[in-house]
Amino acid sequence: MSQVRAQILDVDFPNTAAARIVINAPASKIFEVLANPRAHSSFDGSGTIEKVFLAQFVFIKAPNLEWQ
Repeated sequence: MSQVRAQILDVDFPNTAAARIVINAPASKIFEVLANPRAHSSFDGSGTIEKVFLAQFVFIKAPNLEWQ
């Protein structure tokens, strides 16, 4: 690979970091991965995401309340 894929950028803001990376894929595929919460641990670099928890939400309509 002769081309630089990732680059750390200089910023003028304290406590701020920025980087640029070249991904050889169509934008639609990149956004498909980024929009999927189950894929978050595969690209999150902080190490804080370890597992995916599946949850089920139940919405109950309370009597005498109107939904807006």
